[in-house]
Order: sequence, then C-alpha cells, then structure tokens
Amino acid sequence: MTRSLAASVLSELQNPTSSSATLSALTHLKNEIIGHDQKKEAWILEGIAPLLVRCISPSRRESRAFAPKAHGLANGPNTVTGEVVQPTEEERIRLQAIIILGSLAQGQSW
Repeated sequence: MTRSLAASVLSELQNPTSSSATLSALTHLKNEIIGHDQKKEAWILEGIAPLLVRCISPSRRESRAFAPKAHGLANGPNTVTGEVVQPTEEERIRLQAIIILGSLAQGQSW
C-alpha cells in the first residue's frame, strides 16, 4: 500500500467530500486488497474496518428502506413496472464496502 493511496482513501472515508469521490476511493481500496493478505492486514491496522461499517450504514439523507418489490433489483427489472432500475450511488458505495469487508473477512487469521 502506498502512503499516498492510504492517506487519500482514509481521508475520503473519514470526511467524505462527495459520493463519487467516496465510491472512487472504495473502488481503489477494493482493487488494492483483493488477493493480498498482507495489504489487508495493513489496512486493518490503519483502522479501515469502522470506516467501512459507516459506509454500509444507512445515511441520514436516505430515509427509505430498500424494498426490492417497490424499487426493483439493481440493474434488473422492477417487479412492479418492469423497467430497468440502476443502482443509486449510495447503493454502489454500500456494495463496494460490503465486498471489501467480505474480502477482509476471507483474509488470513489475524
């Protein structure tokens, strides 16, 4: 892990500047750690886990709960109208954070 990548990812997750910047930081982090147990350990020691948990927690702005029946599946047909529904940026952020947490969980025993 490069110090500049770590600093920018940690900074963005601690104090998000925008949804797109957060999504970008998470994507970089995911690509950095998947398949690399030593990098996973380094990120855990940097304190990434609580920041990822914060990413998957519902935001205060978003008061509605995700309801597949009403909103449709991401990139799939809406079960009510049949239209294709794209995931929101918040849903994409949550997905990236969940993938990262899963990858961390599959790493070596700490």
